[in-house]
Amino acid sequence: MAFTHTITKTATRSYLIEVQVMSAFRRAIPSISEKTLLNLKIGIKYKWIKHFGIYGMDQNNLCRAQVILEINWKEHIFQMKLGNENINTNKQWKNDVAIEVDEVLNAFMDVIEEHNLRTKWTVSYDDWVYNDKNKLNEVRDTLGFSQADTIKWKGEKNGVNLRVSDLSEIKVGLYLSE
Repeated sequence: MAFTHTITKTATRSYLIEVQVMSAFRRAIPSISEKTLLNLKIGIKYKWIKHFGIYGMDQNNLCRAQVILEINWKEHIFQMKLGNENINTNKQWKNDVAIEVDEVLNAFMDVIEEHNLRTKWTVSYDDWVYNDKNKLNEVRDTLGFSQADTIKWKGEKNGVNLRVSDLSEIKVGLYLSE
């Protein structure tokens, strides 16, 4: 007699947001320090950071590839108020990483290896942080982050943004230079 069973795995939205970002940074920037990762987690916990960028830079310091992860904190709060705290990660999630994030990272890493690019990263804060100079200084001091230089692209950049289907507050994107 054969038996069929289903294992249901759920995780909280907050945990999954953190996993998407940590997975992207660990995979794309293997040399990233645990201290920096901890600071990124703090920025997520307090909803300070809304945009994470990881760039593939050539020998002339020009960007050839970019991964973005963007968190819409208003959508996150809305989903939590609706009672959607937990998400079923059975379908197409690998080690709690959404398929959209995994596929974008695969493509990004292929470009990095193919063109022998080095990586760098930036974050952008939520508007409420930028709108309060004292808060901005506090956040930068707490996280140990400073104003980043403008990223210059080699040629025009083109790309795509995808919403993570089960985690609607996350957008992941991949941009490449022509």
